[in-house]
This record gives sequence, C-alpha cells and structure tokens, in this order.
Amino acid sequence: MLRFVGGAAVLLLLLLTSCNAPKNAMPALSKDSAFLIEQYWQQPVVDYHMAERKKVDSDHFQISYESIGEESNPTILLVMGHATTGVAWTKYLIEPLLEAGYHVIRYDNRDTGNSSWAADWSGKNRYDLSDMAGDGIRILDELGKKEAHVVGISMGGMIGQEMALAFPERVKTLTSIASTGHFFDPKVTSVSPDLAWKNVRMGLKYGMNPTEYIKKIQRRCQVISYLRRDKEITPEMIQVYTAFSKFENELQNKNPKAGKHHTAAIRKSGSRLDRLMILKLPVLILHGKEDQLVVPKHVSRYAPLLRNQKTVWIEEMGHVPTYEHDARMAREIIQFLQSDLVTENTK
Repeated sequence: MLRFVGGAAVLLLLLLTSCNAPKNAMPALSKDSAFLIEQYWQQPVVDYHMAERKKVDSDHFQISYESIGEESNPTILLVMGHATTGVAWTKYLIEPLLEAGYHVIRYDNRDTGNSSWAADWSGKNRYDLSDMAGDGIRILDELGKKEAHVVGISMGGMIGQEMALAFPERVKTLTSIASTGHFFDPKVTSVSPDLAWKNVRMGLKYGMNPTEYIKKIQRRCQVISYLRRDKEITPEMIQVYTAFSKFENELQNKNPKAGKHHTAAIRKSGSRLDRLMILKLPVLILHGKEDQLVVPKHVSRYAPLLRNQKTVWIEEMGHVPTYEHDARMAREIIQFLQSDLVTENTK
C-alpha cells in the first residue's frame, strides 16, 4: 500500500503546483507515533538498491544509476520526479517489467540520491529540464543502448518529454505518469485554499524543513498519506517511512537544496505545449483521477497534442501511487509496449 516520496518533492507540490484540490481531511497520526518512529529507527538500515550502483559523467555532474536485469533485453529507462531519489521506483513496478522480458534502468536525478550536487548554482546559473534529459541519455550512451522506452513520473514525465523532443531517435516510446506539458499553466486553476491551508498547518506543526528525524518522518507520513488519499496512517506506514528515511540518511547523500534547484529547472523550462505536437512516437499517459497536484485538467491540455497517444485513468489514485497502483501501472506499461500502437509505429 505504500510508496516513498522525497519531502522536498511534497513541499514543491504543496506550495507551487497549479491545482484545484477538493477538501479532504489530513490523515491523523496516532499519539504513539513518535515512540514508534524512535523504535523503528533503531532497526538495521534497509538497502533498497536492486543492483550495483554505477556513475556516469554528464554535464559536470556524476549521475548514479542502477542497471537491473538482462542488459541484452529491450530497455526501460525510469525517470523520477522532483527532489526524489530514483529508488522511489519500487520493486512492485520494476519486477513485473523484468519478468516481461525488459531491462530496467533507474537513476538519481542530479542533486538527489547518490548523484552529485550542483556547484555554483544561482538564479542566473541554473540548469533546466532539457539539461536533466541529457543525464538519462548519457546513461544510455554508457551502456551502449541506442534507444529505450522512457517512463517518467511527475517532473520525470516532463524530463521524458524533453528527451523525446531533443533525442527522438533515442526514445522509442514515452510513458508519462501524473505529469503535464506545462506545470505552471495559467489556464489550470491555481492552488486551492484547502491545500494551501494544510501546507501552512504542517509548517506550523513541524516546520517547513524539519531537521529532527521524528518530526521529519511525522510530516512525511501525514503529507504523503494526504496525497495518496489514505484514510488513516497505520503503524505499517510509519515503519516503512522510518525505514526509508533511515536509508536516505545513511546510504544516500540528500541535498537539502534539491527542491529549490528542481523547481527552478521547471520554471526555466516553461511550456512544452507548443512543441509536443511534433512528437511522432507512441505515448502512454497514466493519471490518477484523484490527483490533486497535477490535476486531471493537465491531461486534457496536453494529451490532444500528441499524435499517437493512449490515456489510461486510474481510479482512486492520487498524485502519489500506492504499491497496488505501481503493479497496475506495470501491467498497463507492458500491455502498451506490446500493443499495435507501438509495434505498428516502430516497424
């Protein structure tokens, strides 16, 4: 039922997304949550990597990636979202892809996970999403891959669009999950008072960027559960988020400025709506009907611009997928890659 998302990613989405969120209660933490977090924090660290970590040089960055499965198989390149490590792509999505005969790559975007941080970053010296798209292409170069099926979620979907636009010969298909052709689209309703107020409440309760691990995990549990549309926060959720937070703390090098840098990249990149019309490759759009952050209206804005697209709406899925949603998305991706839309287009 659970999924990991970086706290900075949540902060961006709560503060800056253009959305219209319906009112929904923030799931409450139990009174013993601090005690449970403290107990779970004492357990051995869990390593969520699925393969050996390797690095490739790309535009003054070292990008950390995992090559999972048989490299001679067709490749699926997974691109994660805002300020979130590539390890957030879970085994519930990856293992079905491997079983279906695909080779999977997941990687940490620049400024996240085990990838390097931006040096001398400033408002005038900042990268954009097209620069980040080049990082994924460099990994393909390193592995000798001429092309890949690109799957991106949220900001990762935006990066995937930039890959397809800049490197059409390298992107065989694109799957765009919970994403948009223009994050700050003025034609999409701005943040709702309900969502903004909940962000203020979380800031007042825990601080905007809590450093103390118990408060950080409590905030993560509440915010992500809200984005997933959970009705409650169970002890299992607390255990999973504590374990993942400890993994980030001990086995990764998390950049506290990643959210700021990624937000700036999204802003600098602007709209792709006037460019998506030139794409010829097959595109699968997966979007949750309950997504309050990249709201469904974004799909109605960019899907009609794509020549060869299939849109699948996932019931009861918010912006953050659950493990069950991961498994469902894996099935949809496999079915799409084996469909006539893909096979006829790529002969």
